[in-house]
Amino acid sequence: MSGDDQSSEDPQGSSSNQPSESGSLRRDGRVIRRLGMSEQERRDRLERKRRFRYRRVSEDEDKKDEKAKEGPKDVGPSTSQEETVEQGIREYEPTLTETENAQEQKPWETVVIGSLGENLSRIERKNREIAQQRYIVKHHEENSPHQVPHNQKVLEELIQEREQREKNNRIGERLELLNWALDTCQCEAEEINIRAAIEGYQSGEIGYSNNFTLIYAGHIVDICPTYRSFCEDREDRLDRYFEAFGPGWLWQEPPLAGSGFGPIAMKGLCLDRRANETNYHIGCYPVNQRYTVDRKLVMRATATDRKAKNTEVSTYFKTLMDSGATFPSLVSHDLKRLKVDFRYYSAQGVIGIQTVSNYVKYRFIEMYVSPCSENGETLVGDGDHAVWPNEPRHVGMFAPVWINEIPKESVGFIHRLSGMVPFDVCYMSSAPTMRKFWLGEDRRDVLGTKRMPAHLRYDSTKVLQLTSHQRIEELRNGAKTPDQVIFLHDICAKGNKKQLLSDGDWRGVRGKSEIAIIEHELNEQRRCVAPKVTDRVVLEPRQNTYELTPFDARVWQDDFLSEKQILRAASEETAGRAEARGEPKKKKRKS
Repeated sequence: MSGDDQSSEDPQGSSSNQPSESGSLRRDGRVIRRLGMSEQERRDRLERKRRFRYRRVSEDEDKKDEKAKEGPKDVGPSTSQEETVEQGIREYEPTLTETENAQEQKPWETVVIGSLGENLSRIERKNREIAQQRYIVKHHEENSPHQVPHNQKVLEELIQEREQREKNNRIGERLELLNWALDTCQCEAEEINIRAAIEGYQSGEIGYSNNFTLIYAGHIVDICPTYRSFCEDREDRLDRYFEAFGPGWLWQEPPLAGSGFGPIAMKGLCLDRRANETNYHIGCYPVNQRYTVDRKLVMRATATDRKAKNTEVSTYFKTLMDSGATFPSLVSHDLKRLKVDFRYYSAQGVIGIQTVSNYVKYRFIEMYVSPCSENGETLVGDGDHAVWPNEPRHVGMFAPVWINEIPKESVGFIHRLSGMVPFDVCYMSSAPTMRKFWLGEDRRDVLGTKRMPAHLRYDSTKVLQLTSHQRIEELRNGAKTPDQVIFLHDICAKGNKKQLLSDGDWRGVRGKSEIAIIEHELNEQRRCVAPKVTDRVVLEPRQNTYELTPFDARVWQDDFLSEKQILRAASEETAGRAEARGEPKKKKRKS
């Protein structure tokens, strides 16, 4: 799935509609003027089109809108009668130079308050009013500073009006989505949470903000700044909710404020492209992923649920590798294999997804998703072959998985999307003309002379190929995962000294590398270059020489902890690390 990042086609987009030198479009002897539009306004309009596309406008209304967007049509000089009329009104028209200047000037770049353009939505009009008021403030700053304070206050009021309108729009859209979820709900626990969310928006308890709102068993229980902030302590959090409210399922309401761009879709893994005559031999990359559902991460029925064993259910699916899809997806028929029945298993939320053609509403379930090989093997090696041997033997992430409702007979791997999971959790490499994509746990898993040849170039009309000795080509084609990868970067050169930054893996050792600053100095007596390491650090996860830092810790602490609490937590964390390393506790000084 990819986002619809292009504006709609120009209704005048035929070969006859070429732009003239004056910036207009000529068609059948007529001149169609373009309305000025800023880049920000164009993006805002495109975003509104994405969000409101599910309000299906009839084809007749679309055609009317397109005709209206063409604007007033100036009649070109085609007959002598027209020339006579043009001559009669010429004295009331601006000169050619004035017309060109007017076309270059945006409609809102004037101190005269009046027309801001035609066929504008309410939000577009408000955006232009704000842009014009900014122009007016700038004009007064340069010409009449005493009028700046009043006009600045008018600008602030316009911005507040726009924010209030945007707030009302987004809350209204969310309520519409929740009502759809309520109408199609089959699970009683899910219905309780949906009703609590609707009541929360209506009462104002769930506000227009950049935070996630968590609902458990029909109660609004928490506000969190990021998705990861309520994933890292999920089991402890559910235990607290169970103690306070009893059995229930977790539901999440996403942030409504912000930009408005919602979701739009030595063991290297080689992905071969699926190409044939029907797809012009361009094809796509399928990637296999392991989907795991674990009830104890989304609900509590008894106090012992957290201690329950064998609560995970996993299945492997072939998916379409798609960087245009925010979240991974499955089809409704796949849920049987994961032991999920929407009559008894509550979704964790609902979301509107912008596809290429329309805007669709879906439920989502939280799962652990990890890329795997064709036969379901993990990308992480056993024992010493793992870069992080003390961590779980898989690379993946906990993420919302939206469920696509399509008929069983229509299901193919292209209806399941990888989302951003492979891009977030794997090293990746690809090269022109190779038609392969490599995924791995470590950088050397995706590099090498065979996987990343030098100087490749793709051309659709000819083949550009470097030639070398047969023996060299045989060795290159047979090469596998490299034993060592080294990056060298020139830092600076002063006189006879030259510094390099070196970043390289240790030969024959997985999960160990060295970063060093190397200084090369020319020895004039011996006429040679003497390398000298001036600084170095060895990185090796297996030796526990790393620190565990919560994701977005600063954001989380700033939002929910006082300065005193942050300092206390940092002190306790430092003491805990020292104790883990076996260092004696420091005695407190007497005041």
